[in-house]
Amino acid sequence: CNKLKRKNEKTAKPLRCQILNNNFHAKESTKPIFKQHDLLTVYNLYRLRCIVEFFKIMRYRLPIAIYSLFTRSKRKDSLIITPAPSHNFTYKASWLWNLFRNSESDLDFASTSCN
Repeated sequence: CNKLKRKNEKTAKPLRCQILNNNFHAKESTKPIFKQHDLLTVYNLYRLRCIVEFFKIMRYRLPIAIYSLFTRSKRKDSLIITPAPSHNFTYKASWLWNLFRNSESDLDFASTSCN
């Protein structure tokens, strides 16, 4: 491929010569940058919004269709009975809410896993 190009020629390389390897780019971890600027990742924002929306649903009991999907514990009114594990809002919100209610301090969204 180097033989095809002359010194002062400004033509594009043929497609077969445009192979990108590990020397072309280096991956950079965004975790230190997010931590330095106190930013939440998309996953952490999802967890935060789940708890906020869940709080609004439980406080105002609206929309009633979504409120009826959650079951409060008979022993402790602040705990929610979690449904079968899944990836839907009902499970994630109730699981995160119970974790939030059981924690002594603020819930750390960066270290909490929904799995």
